[in-house]
Amino acid sequence: MSEAVRSIIEEYSTNIVDGCGDAGDFFLVTHKQTYLDEICRRIKPLGYMLSDSNFDKSGGYCTSRFQPYDEWFEHPHFFKF
Repeated sequence: MSEAVRSIIEEYSTNIVDGCGDAGDFFLVTHKQTYLDEICRRIKPLGYMLSDSNFDKSGGYCTSRFQPYDEWFEHPHFFKF
């Protein structure tokens, strides 16, 4: 499953760091902020979520963490999907 998520993320960024935690594989990604909504919408059906991001509405680049769904770590921005 994480390969499918990584494939989606690769469509929006080439700056991806893979990691592994207690909940499973996670990805740290630097991407344009305008892509955040679309990435979240596409990975949610695959069981992944946005758990952290430093976006600030300036429209530039941000770094986000995507990981397997866990209600304790779900970022508030992700609720709208």
